[in-house]
Amino acid sequence: MVLGCVMYAYDYDEKLPFASKWMDTIVPYTKNQGVFHDPSRANDSEYGYAFEGRASGLDSSKVDAPDAYPLIFDSTLTGKSAAGPTSTMPLPGRHEGTNSVGYLDGHAKSIVHL
Repeated sequence: MVLGCVMYAYDYDEKLPFASKWMDTIVPYTKNQGVFHDPSRANDSEYGYAFEGRASGLDSSKVDAPDAYPLIFDSTLTGKSAAGPTSTMPLPGRHEGTNSVGYLDGHAKSIVHL
């Protein structure tokens, strides 16, 4: 998902997708809507990931430390194109106590909390 956002930004003058429709916006880059569903969620109508709301339409080239900028993460917000702060990450995390976080530079990792 993060790589989809990064590719989108590359095509649109370094601007990230708008938070309100980030999932729909990056589908052409992910080629698979299944990636938006957290596999630990039993309900297919829930997604489980959120986009950092402050990044909506952000010029990604202006971010000083993209490797430290969380962009998409596990969240208690489960709707389509959920957006909000990283404080919505579940505690404890859904994956053996950890949460998945994708950063603006394209890398992802499993963390306990930010």
